[in-house]
Amino acid sequence: MSEWIYIIGGIVFGFIVLSVLLTLAFAKRKKRPAPIPEERIQRIVALLGGPGNIRKASSEGGRAAFTLIDLKKADLTGVQELGATGIFVAGTTVKALFPFDVENLVAPFQGKD
Repeated sequence: MSEWIYIIGGIVFGFIVLSVLLTLAFAKRKKRPAPIPEERIQRIVALLGGPGNIRKASSEGGRAAFTLIDLKKADLTGVQELGATGIFVAGTTVKALFPFDVENLVAPFQGKD
């Protein structure tokens, strides 16, 4: 009888340890990156040709997607120097990957057509 208590106790203890480890692992993954500072937002928008050059914007995870009116007005090298870790251009759409939360960067341009 006492053997079963140790076996059941070991199994319960193992489940508790596993639950704690999984909770800690998923809690760290849910943390969102810090928002982009307001001054950096203004500089990024200026480098994209100003607010008048941005037709619309959206966020896709850590990426910000901008549809520009005139791609020639944008300084993509400058955007990269401000923290974009990658930039992809397709037509007049510019997608930039930032290590920041891009929601406050694209919010003023969402729904704009």
